Amino acid sequence: MDKQYKIETDVSADGLVAKLKVIPTGEDADLQISVEDLHTSLKDAGITSGIKQDALKGIGKEKILNEWMIIAEADAPQDGKDGEVHFHFSREKPTVHLREDASGRVNLWDLNIIQNVNKGDLLCELIAPEPGKRGKTVRGEEIPAQDGKPTVLPKGTNVYHSQEGNKLFASVSGMVTYDGEKIVVEPVYTVEKVDAATGNIRFVGSVVVSGEVGDGFEVHAGEDLSIGMSVGHVTLCAGGEIKISGGIIKGSIDAGKDFRAKFIQDANVNAKGSVIVDDYIQNSEVIADGPVVVKNTQGWIMGGVLSSEQWIYAQKIGKEDGSINTDVIIGSHPNLLHVRENLVEEIYNRMEDFLRFRSSIIKLRALQSRGPLAPKQEKLYQKIIRAIDFVRSELLTKQATADSIKDRIHRTYSGEIYVPGAAYGGTAIHIGGKRKDIEKLSSSARFFLDEGQIKEAAFAMKKEIEALLGK
Repeated sequence: MDKQYKIETDVSADGLVAKLKVIPTGEDADLQISVEDLHTSLKDAGITSGIKQDALKGIGKEKILNEWMIIAEADAPQDGKDGEVHFHFSREKPTVHLREDASGRVNLWDLNIIQNVNKGDLLCELIAPEPGKRGKTVRGEEIPAQDGKPTVLPKGTNVYHSQEGNKLFASVSGMVTYDGEKIVVEPVYTVEKVDAATGNIRFVGSVVVSGEVGDGFEVHAGEDLSIGMSVGHVTLCAGGEIKISGGIIKGSIDAGKDFRAKFIQDANVNAKGSVIVDDYIQNSEVIADGPVVVKNTQGWIMGGVLSSEQWIYAQKIGKEDGSINTDVIIGSHPNLLHVRENLVEEIYNRMEDFLRFRSSIIKLRALQSRGPLAPKQEKLYQKIIRAIDFVRSELLTKQATADSIKDRIHRTYSGEIYVPGAAYGGTAIHIGGKRKDIEKLSSSARFFLDEGQIKEAAFAMKKEIEALLGK
């Protein structure tokens, strides 16, 4: 029986799409389209890949005539993805980021403008390119694809490559920046002044402030800290040396090594190294692991409590009319006992926070065991986990500090106090847990511990003093 239709096929220029059209050649009222004929036409046209069987059956069943129908689609080639650099720090320009700590507090002066990295931190890494996936035309012909192109790591300063050459690490601690071509880790953060525009400074490297630090602001440096002017009611902390070109009035200092300034007045100073002052120390609380030296030949220590675990030197100690009490101590500062007591109290309070967080986690984990947590519960769960880690770390640090202070309090010290000028009435000398009150003027003297008693002898310059005085 002659067919009452003819079949035409068409393949797109790129070979990815094939179409078919059934054209009737007679009356089409009782026209029956054979799917087998459709297959034969495709075979004759060389169309062998990506054939849509459902489309062919649909043409036969629905008697679709005089209409081009897509009956085959090939696999188009897929070019590979180019390699890229994955950055592990933000490449955005510094912006203000107020953050809530694990206890839910926000310090409005902590603007978090500086992006810190530590030595050894991974900065970026290469993501390898992906190969292309070859395609195939509807006639079964292979279509090539482009493989992804490799890229290279950016150049850098104070960085180093992994052995394989596909990762970049920080070789120093500092501030990381990226200008689109080069990564720089700057170990020294330099700023003209610290005010509302900068907020508090918290930097893992060294900090240089060429101008002033506004009252109420804080500067925290992982290494050294240098201030170009006198400072007032500020908080300065450094893992290394703190040096102030001027003096400090009513501020707080915590130096991991030496502290140097022109003067200290109405301030609190704690240094793991020496405290070296040009002019005077007045009405201040000073704690030094190393020696305390007032260099000026007219310099003085007057009022407050000052302690050194080695030795103390000042031209004059106390006030001439004896109206101000001055305590100079070789050994642990009496304030350390109060510091430890406060630390112990803080530890107990934070333990309560820790137990409260832990109780909340237990409840959430019980819910989690019965099925996935709701989004809000999951967010709360993660927040509490972070809080627990924060509090645990804080507790360990506070306990270590409390233990260290306890050791210092119970240690016996036997350094000397040197006063080439005068020690006035109202001055109390403390060495090795013993006390000697100066009731009348003592001129050109040194005080030392001998056979469990504080004794006084004529002043004699020692080499360590000469070295610090630059003589």
